[in-house]
Formats: sequence, C-alpha cells, structure tokens
Amino acid sequence: MISALGAIPANTEVVFETVSVEALLNSGANGGAWMVFTSGGARAEIWIPLTSLYSLAGRPYVYASTRQVRVYNDPGSTVTFSGVASDGASNEEFNFSVSGHSTSRGSGGTSTNPCPVP
Repeated sequence: MISALGAIPANTEVVFETVSVEALLNSGANGGAWMVFTSGGARAEIWIPLTSLYSLAGRPYVYASTRQVRVYNDPGSTVTFSGVASDGASNEEFNFSVSGHSTSRGSGGTSTNPCPVP
C-alpha cells in the first residue's frame, strides 16, 4: 500500500513534525510503515514500527504508532507513505496522519541551503 501527498509547490518547504499510523491487519500478521521523502537533494526513509493495540474476535488486529520527526521536505518533491504486512495480504488497511507546517521560501533558499531570504 502506497499513498503519496503529491508534489510540494516549488516555492514552499513543508516541515513534517509527527507521523501517525493506524493499521488493521489480519490475525497473526505483523506490520510496519515508512515515510519516503527528499531533503537536501537526497532521498531518505523513516521506518515507523507498529505496536499491537488490540483485537476482537472475528475482527482485524489493530496496530498503531506515532513518531515524532523533523523532516524538511524539498520544494517540488513528493512525500510517500507506505505500509506492509508480514502475510502479504491485500486486504490490510493503513491510515496515515501527519502534522507540521509549511514555509514560503524566498529567493535565497536552495535545497542544500534551505534558509529562506525574503
């Protein structure tokens, strides 16, 4: 399962501060998730391990995680969120939530020197 946020506008830097994941997995399956982004011109990944919360008879197992991050995503690049389950089934569900803020970059900012200049 892969989900993309779309391209970050060319004059905007998005700063992600937290990533949360909730996963509904089949009985006996384990899972994990990751965030793929570009910062300073380089591709990077953050692994988000999931913790089992609970299960009810006949229902999916519920896993979740919230991870504090400080990700400065390059303008014009994309961010993707992916989840995987150990059993490889296609009926698992991964839900992602993010928090953070965006900043407008002035003419002086570059991907290697992101300090905006008004």
